[in-house]
Amino acid sequence: MEQRWKWKSDEFHKESLAQHSEQIIVYDLSSTTEKLEIWLEKFSPSSLSRKEGIGYIAVTPCSDNAVKKVPPPDLFRAWETLCNEEENIAWKDALHLAEKYDLKQGKWIFMAQTGPKANCLWKRVATSLVHGELGRYSTFAKITARNDDIPNYKHAISIRTDDFTDRKDVMAVEQCLRRAGVKCMMKYKPNINSHLGIYRKNDWNILPTLYHSVYDVRNWESVVHSTDGKYPAHQRGVSEGEEEDLIVL
Repeated sequence: MEQRWKWKSDEFHKESLAQHSEQIIVYDLSSTTEKLEIWLEKFSPSSLSRKEGIGYIAVTPCSDNAVKKVPPPDLFRAWETLCNEEENIAWKDALHLAEKYDLKQGKWIFMAQTGPKANCLWKRVATSLVHGELGRYSTFAKITARNDDIPNYKHAISIRTDDFTDRKDVMAVEQCLRRAGVKCMMKYKPNINSHLGIYRKNDWNILPTLYHSVYDVRNWESVVHSTDGKYPAHQRGVSEGEEEDLIVL
């Protein structure tokens, strides 16, 4: 399979839509008597493959929380009109549409090498979420199934929040994830960017992620950078060495 960092934005969008059309295996605490620990062993992410038609494994304390807000057709018409009429499209335009159509969900995302590492990190996240330890507005998490077409595959783990404009809540969830034992780089992506097809290497040069969090192991604390939807002045797009497969979400 072609390395995904060479793809363009529309190819990432197609990949995302394809994966979302596949089966999602969900643990719903409100409708099952099976213990989470047993369920996690049965459906470990590294043992489930997209070749089996499985796109994601997910957990939620209540099925009502699993509902992802569906964008109305008017959103896409408004975006198309904007792109046709305006020369300089920026993050503020996507933000305006998110607020207008009340599409303010987002997610913290991080990568984990398939195998024991991914299984362990997913277990920590899933257990913390179901037990209510990731904040009151974080009620749904998922991980991609293994993709055998990609060498050295890394799973994308995402934890949803309800309102990306609520910085206090977004940062609270980040801290909860750190306390749960997640020490790798994390990035926060508003769902509106996925809805509008804003992936890396997009025509508008909008950075798809809003926050980047790196854990400083020497000082035992997170360092969070706000991007405002902009690439650094010296950088257009993403370097090949950067782990950006997570943007296919």
